[in-house]
Amino acid sequence: MEDPKFTELVKFLEEEQQKLKEVLKDLTYIDPWHIIDNTEMMTLADFALESIVPACCKHECNVEPDGYCDHGNPSILIELKVI
Repeated sequence: MEDPKFTELVKFLEEEQQKLKEVLKDLTYIDPWHIIDNTEMMTLADFALESIVPACCKHECNVEPDGYCDHGNPSILIELKVI
């Protein structure tokens, strides 16, 4: 039988972990249009054909078109609802 205090502690820690993930995401997010505006040769259509695209992340992460970076930020194609 599991100790109720232990169960409560685990639940609390999981909630805190989720809050920290959200803070990290907020600190690293970048507007997808900023990425497109600062990319000289590529257009949104070009990104849709690539196997790796930028994530909306200040750390300049690259992800699969339907992916999220390690900081929790989506690809520009997800964010712009292209896919």
